[in-house]
Amino acid sequence: MFRKKIKFIQRVFKYLFLPKKYTILVATEPEILGKMHKFRYEKYCLEHHFLNADDYRDATEHDLYDDNSVHIVACDEQKNVVGMLRLIFAAKTKLPTEHEYYIEKKLAPLNRSEIVEVSRFVVDKKYKGFFVSLDLLKFAFFYSKNNNIFYWVGTIESWLYDYTKRMFGEVEIIADKKFIFNTWNYPFLLNLLEIERKLKKTKPLIAFLFLKK
Repeated sequence: MFRKKIKFIQRVFKYLFLPKKYTILVATEPEILGKMHKFRYEKYCLEHHFLNADDYRDATEHDLYDDNSVHIVACDEQKNVVGMLRLIFAAKTKLPTEHEYYIEKKLAPLNRSEIVEVSRFVVDKKYKGFFVSLDLLKFAFFYSKNNNIFYWVGTIESWLYDYTKRMFGEVEIIADKKFIFNTWNYPFLLNLLEIERKLKKTKPLIAFLFLKK
């Protein structure tokens, strides 16, 4: 336990004080978007085999939600994509999680313009220890707040559920789990304002790392 705490403190020190070898941004340029779709193909089709590579003959992964999303990417110093997530706007389309699970009653009281689905959240394994996941979520959090988005919906694998729970505290699971992408997935709903309040109250260090611009 003591070694884990020392290791965590060392990682926090690196995160706060050492220059980062990546940049987080909204992908709008055709070059970055092209690299992002190629990155998705490499991760979802070739590495994890979530999707059939034969369905993507141009070696880039796209779907029908891309045009109704904002794409947030982490790029290294050579502008290669090393991590990403996207936010799908509920006001513009029925969300993937709504197609897979019965969650209409959970979302019905909410304003759809205030809801996004977090999806295609993936980081290159070479950057797992560089806080890229944290910075992608942090960027998405501030993007959401700045655009009056207060709810995140999505599906979460067991390992990511544990990670999210450690980060944010209790995660609201809104339907029964399903076996998707070769693993069990849990549909969740996060209230961002509630998360912010809880972090400040119960997890001051995480709040400092996550809520500090």
